[in-house]
Amino acid sequence: MKAPIDWALARRMSAGIASLEAPGRGPATLPIDADWMRETSREVEPLVVAATGLEPRRELPGGELISRAEWIDVALVSLKDATALVEEGLAETSVGETSGGPGFLRPVVGAVAAAEIAAALGLIARKVLGQYDIALVGPERPPRLLYVEPNLLGSISELGFERAHFLRWVALHEVTHAVQFSSVPWLREHLSQMVSELIAGTSRHVGGEGGASVLSKLASAPRETARAALRGELVNALAGPENAALLDPIQATMAVVEGHAEWTMDVADEQGEFASLREGLESRRDRGGLAANVLRLLGFEQKLRQYRLGRAFCLAVVDHAGPDALRAVWDRPENLPTLTELEAPRDWCDRVVGVGSGA
Repeated sequence: MKAPIDWALARRMSAGIASLEAPGRGPATLPIDADWMRETSREVEPLVVAATGLEPRRELPGGELISRAEWIDVALVSLKDATALVEEGLAETSVGETSGGPGFLRPVVGAVAAAEIAAALGLIARKVLGQYDIALVGPERPPRLLYVEPNLLGSISELGFERAHFLRWVALHEVTHAVQFSSVPWLREHLSQMVSELIAGTSRHVGGEGGASVLSKLASAPRETARAALRGELVNALAGPENAALLDPIQATMAVVEGHAEWTMDVADEQGEFASLREGLESRRDRGGLAANVLRLLGFEQKLRQYRLGRAFCLAVVDHAGPDALRAVWDRPENLPTLTELEAPRDWCDRVVGVGSGA
């Protein structure tokens, strides 16, 4: 039975969107040496270990330079795994039989879902600098440490960054993620369990009356539904209100994972050399433009806010209770902050490390 999401269409569309913007030309955009990038990734690992106090339990993957199209392929593998249960729910629904049956509806569903996925992946593929790729659902696969070469070169050219300096800074962030997941044995399993639970709940919603409502709208007003998809509303509709609470702990965990990486970059920057790099990237993000506006519509602005919140949480915990207190985040799943505690780090300190919130 044909999957309701047209993955081939999503890939073609996202690759087309990603290729609309290319890095500038000049000395700053000469190809990055792959061996140098792998060696730089290895060189920053001791800095990350010293800053975080986390000790990897296995060898970290070597850094790889990839293209935007290759990044899209990696992202699609994760998306296919993550949406397998949702696709199953859509494929089994009998909604739309009076209008031609499921066979009539599935091409519409597939095209709309492909458009939303393509809009997100295509735009992200033009901006993402690096990624620690690890399977959270579906079959396990070896983790990969990835750097998107055209985006690195584009940032160097556009913002005038010193080449080696900037690449080392990006490597610090991605290697921190590799250290996190290789040092904390429960982290991947914990995230996987939460994501799988959300997917299962979404599948049940899609296979029931909630899915019937969404598919009915697709059949009666596909253009309106497509516009809603590009605003990120289709995903919320498919998940359903009963699964909204499952998103909170996932978002809080990811905020800590990302915020901790940002904090680690600051700690490893003993000479204060990287502050201008962060300011430059934040300035480019805040300037907006078409890509930034569409990403906001797709809900990524909220994710960016949470990552900033995660960094602020780490800074506040260390300032209030010291770096050992922050390391307690990784002791067990119960120590992870809630979304509420991310905005009240002293409450987290009181709960987890016994440091009160007094003056």
